[in-house]
Amino acid sequence: MLVTLTSEDIDRLVQHLTQRIAYIDGELVHTDKRDLQRALAEELQALHVLTDKIRCAKRDEEAGGAAFGVQ
Repeated sequence: MLVTLTSEDIDRLVQHLTQRIAYIDGELVHTDKRDLQRALAEELQALHVLTDKIRCAKRDEEAGGAAFGVQ
């Protein structure tokens, strides 16, 4: 399956990911449970990686690289 995203779609997706990262980061700071802290930290890392990949792909496309799509 291939999903093609517009620049506006990408911006919106990154915006929502960034908001989710901020929310989870806040939850991480306020929890005392080690298992929950570990799970939240892993989720934060995964969301940061995903957000970085999306931003890099958008920059590559804007620089004349391949079209942005998700497969």
